[in-house]
Amino acid sequence: MPTIETLQQTNPEFDQDHLLDLVALYRGGKCFKKRLHRFLPQNEYEPDTTYQKRLGSAKYFNYLGPIIDRFAASLIQIPPTLATSSEAPIDEFWKAWQSDVDGQGTDLSELARETIVDALMKGRTFLAVEKPEGTAETLAEWKSRGLGDIRIRELETQCVIDWGNNDGTGELEWLVYHELDQPRKSPTDKRGATVETWTVYAKDTTSVYQITYKNGERPGIETEVPLVQQTPNTIGRVPVVVFDVGEGMWLAERASDAQVELFTQRSALNWGLKASCYAMAVFHQEDPTTPPVFGVGKGIRLGINDKISWLAPPSAPFDVLAESIDKCREELYRTVHQMADGVSSSASNSAKSAKSKSEDQRATRAILEAYATILRDAIGRIVDLIGALRGDDDASKLSISGLDKFTEIDISDLFDSIEKANEIGMPSDAFQLKERELILDTLMPQLSEQSRGIILEELKGGLADLKKKDALEAQYQQALAHAITAEQSKRPGKPADDVGGNGGGSIADAETKAPTKKPSAPGPAKA
Repeated sequence: MPTIETLQQTNPEFDQDHLLDLVALYRGGKCFKKRLHRFLPQNEYEPDTTYQKRLGSAKYFNYLGPIIDRFAASLIQIPPTLATSSEAPIDEFWKAWQSDVDGQGTDLSELARETIVDALMKGRTFLAVEKPEGTAETLAEWKSRGLGDIRIRELETQCVIDWGNNDGTGELEWLVYHELDQPRKSPTDKRGATVETWTVYAKDTTSVYQITYKNGERPGIETEVPLVQQTPNTIGRVPVVVFDVGEGMWLAERASDAQVELFTQRSALNWGLKASCYAMAVFHQEDPTTPPVFGVGKGIRLGINDKISWLAPPSAPFDVLAESIDKCREELYRTVHQMADGVSSSASNSAKSAKSKSEDQRATRAILEAYATILRDAIGRIVDLIGALRGDDDASKLSISGLDKFTEIDISDLFDSIEKANEIGMPSDAFQLKERELILDTLMPQLSEQSRGIILEELKGGLADLKKKDALEAQYQQALAHAITAEQSKRPGKPADDVGGNGGGSIADAETKAPTKKPSAPGPAKA
């Protein structure tokens, strides 16, 4: 049996503290506050009480999280789906699997979104492909026990402590997954024990080693860890797929320094303002034995030659710090665009020219296309593994569609453009439909292709109904105008165009003077 020392070895690339820092920067909130000391260390000679107050006053403005979420949402606008190379529909197994990939109701689109978010946050994501073990005597028992189901389980990157790569094929040689737990069996029990587990994925077997001990009393590293479970891998491959975005496309890693610097500078400005925003009164007195009397709701009594001044820090350092914060925020966004082609964002979004916005969108699209290629490859390797576990030779014929449309349009710009187009007037049904389709893709980018198709069909029907309604309304108004003209012409002393009784009027006025019974057909006015 292996010892704790053997199992707890880590890969040279593994840095758990750094990964947890990136997770905190993405999530913010309580997760960030738990690691606040990592981003806001105690200054030299700073008293503990002052440091704790400074930690308590710090506020985190999260820019990195929304940036990552925006990239993930843009990437999954057209969700990934499995398709055959021919016109034939895919097998029923694959239909069911892509609607529930983990046995918890997660579909392939959501798995892809979660995978890209974790990869942008942590650099890589590990997805284990698991098939239930066991036998059944009947087909009904086999189905009821789910022995034919294959599920995907995401392995937390910060818990994958070591792995071996095969550079020739891109597949793993082996992987070690480490977990810590303090279970509580019932409400009357205490969490007094720690369960430490190492799962070793290899080409021939998947082995689980586990040891239990009292909290805070971990055995020495020479202690052997018992093997509690071992499962053979019948396909001779490690059942884990790695989704690695690569160092240059690791978004959180590239932008983390700018996000941390922005946080520390905001915290410094906030702490400085709170510590010095109340100016201190300084009294210059001839007789210090008679201090002035002052307070809320009171006046101040000074001697004849006494003076009062206010002591406050200079404002120049705060101005410099505020300007630096603005530049740091711009640098954060510029760093993201530099991943594509070095596009610089030197102005706020509201002040950018149309050409600048176009360049930003082109840079974003370049990044998304790179992510889409990596993600499609990872999904393809998952499908290949599942096919091998099922003995399905046709799995290699499946292709991954989707992940090929990235609409990067600012919603305010979109509605401004639509408003201007409507002012010009575009008498085209196809144009009107495309206009609404663009709004749909911008407001609801994560719609499935099926739901999107249903909405587009309803939009077509709705536009047709509006066109019929407008035509009927125009016919009614025309008939009404003819009827009113004919009625007014019958009245002596009034011109035929005096529809409202005073040389004009609105349609609403005309309707009140219209005959209660509409003529069957408009006729010419009588002399």
